[in-house]
Amino acid sequence: VFNQRQIQDVLKVELDGPKQKLVFTRSEQGRWVIEEPIADEADQAAVSSLLRYMLEAKRLRSVGDEQNGVVQPPKDLTLYGLDKPSYRFSFTSKAGDKEELLIGRDTKFDKNYYAKRAAAPDVFLIAYGLEFQYQRELDGFRDKRFLELALQEIKKIAVQSSKSAWTIEKREDKFWLTEPELALADMDRVRGVLDVVESLEIKTFLAADR
Repeated sequence: VFNQRQIQDVLKVELDGPKQKLVFTRSEQGRWVIEEPIADEADQAAVSSLLRYMLEAKRLRSVGDEQNGVVQPPKDLTLYGLDKPSYRFSFTSKAGDKEELLIGRDTKFDKNYYAKRAAAPDVFLIAYGLEFQYQRELDGFRDKRFLELALQEIKKIAVQSSKSAWTIEKREDKFWLTEPELALADMDRVRGVLDVVESLEIKTFLAADR
């Protein structure tokens, strides 16, 4: 479907659907960030997955009337949901080249989707399954990591609850309990705490007005 195949050469991605428009841009550090509808860190794996599947998309077959062995593009796009596409997927390369795909309705009988390049008349089918990538909403692309700090950079942890309060600090290559008393910390317990912190994940983002 697309001429561009290399994810690392993509600078900007736009995904316009019935509910919202999502825009991702690559930062100077090479990481994906969300530009629209909010400014936020993107889930790197989710954006990379979207690009990988979309850039590898294949034309299953051309759609239209066949004349002398050549399929003539249909003139009435309403039959395929392409007069008002459900989704528009586009990207801009580092070289400044932009490619855009319009995605219409499914075929009903095999669930593949009608699609066409924005700058070309040809209508074709793309595979069922790609919709799991481009139909993902904003929360599916937001970074859900709770901690944005590498575990090896953690120097101090303080915990306070109704039942207990304690603090551990890293001194050279060992953690020490500094409150409520000074003692060498149990490294198995420390690793347990760090593993829990590392695995924490945001489950749901609340709307701004809440």
